[in-house]
Amino acid sequence: MRLTRKRALAPEALSLGQAPRNQKQAASASSLDHAQALDTLEATMLGINAIEQTLSEARELVMEACRAETAGKRALLAQRFSFLRQQIDDLAQTNTAPLRLIDGGRDMLELALDAGGRERLIVAHFNLTAGRGGLGLSQVKGAFGQPPEIERASKELDAARTRLQAVSEVLRKSAMRIADQLERAAPTPSAQSTNGTGNAAIAKASHRLKRKPITP
Repeated sequence: MRLTRKRALAPEALSLGQAPRNQKQAASASSLDHAQALDTLEATMLGINAIEQTLSEARELVMEACRAETAGKRALLAQRFSFLRQQIDDLAQTNTAPLRLIDGGRDMLELALDAGGRERLIVAHFNLTAGRGGLGLSQVKGAFGQPPEIERASKELDAARTRLQAVSEVLRKSAMRIADQLERAAPTPSAQSTNGTGNAAIAKASHRLKRKPITP
């Protein structure tokens, strides 16, 4: 059971949950056990939760900008919006998991679910940075001075939340597949994973992921 670190195609060439067609792009594999795979998915999902909260705050700012009666007030809101936009990049790019799956890079997850490697789980890379190629949030250039800019920001936020939810669902289902595999395997109390975590601890982690799906 191995988790490989691959260099995939450019993120925009990947559909949700699909591996790159050109497997010759793979490079520099490193093995991780199932517990580390779960850690990677859990850390990534927590990062997505934080991004979702940031999007919610940005949405509130846009709604307030619609109601603001002065240019100065709208400018302050636009400044805060720009800060939140940068914060999304920071959240996507500072994930501490063994593999970074949402930072706009090239990491992807591939895990053999059975001893023979016939059943495999593949999670492609997802770009959840704020700008073009990711969540698609434009930079604020007019300080929310005109209604069209505010309306554009509102539409882009709605699209970003939809994409975030789709990625979250892929990761949730992937975590559940690993959890189901762990449940099917007969636990051995004395058995230890490569990082020292016993089967009981791994099973506990898998149950935690199944109980708390990320649904932005």
